[in-house]
Amino acid sequence: MIKSKPILSINNLCVNYLTKSSYKNKQQYAVKDVSFSMFQNRSLAIVGNSGCGKTSIAMSVLKLIKPESGQVFFNGKNIHKMHRSELFNFRRQVQPVFQNPDEALDPLMTIEKSIRMALSSNILKSQKRDMIISLLENVGLGQEHLKKYPYQLSGGEKQRVCIARALSTDPKLLILDEPISSLDISNQAKIINLLKDIKEKQNLTFLLITHNPNILKFLIDDVAIMKDGEVLEMSSYNEMILNSQNEFTKRFFRNEIG
Repeated sequence: MIKSKPILSINNLCVNYLTKSSYKNKQQYAVKDVSFSMFQNRSLAIVGNSGCGKTSIAMSVLKLIKPESGQVFFNGKNIHKMHRSELFNFRRQVQPVFQNPDEALDPLMTIEKSIRMALSSNILKSQKRDMIISLLENVGLGQEHLKKYPYQLSGGEKQRVCIARALSTDPKLLILDEPISSLDISNQAKIINLLKDIKEKQNLTFLLITHNPNILKFLIDDVAIMKDGEVLEMSSYNEMILNSQNEFTKRFFRNEIG
């Protein structure tokens, strides 16, 4: 039996930030020697309390911050050693959906223009409008949203637009950084159901960053629990729920970790 290769590999990743104290500048580690692999169509959640380092991992994978040490490999290639054309393809294949859609959408762009800018330049102009409408329909929106601006949409609708835009490049990996935390309870449920439907229909791989244990069972195969920049344990969701002996993990799933 041929073992599949990981779509994403993190090797000994360390991320630190320079902080100012009363006396001198000092480095504070956000991520300490973290390693894991992800495989196509099998999604992973990195979970833990605020400040544990989970978002720093996501930013490293997206090449938005440079780690102090360690490597990030996508489809076997080190993202920090990619040539320009490889990096262009990488950014299309790995797409983010961030926590706050208001920060992700340009308030001066219509929804149509925002999505159009993400589409490949190789697509004929005459085909782009139909593609945008199809993308919006896939996330539960319609043609009537094309000419609207972000301020005219609800929080849930704006997050749907962000998801549609992320899907416009036909990605292999979606990085979801707290995708429902800025929404009300009703819209949270709708976005969870939408992501679940997308995952099943399009066979997408998710890397989910969250402090909310309630979202995991709907979207995730594997879970990595983080605390103070380190991974405490990593296993399948079911294995962790049934058999974890770690007290921090138990408290997380009891929703006692903020």
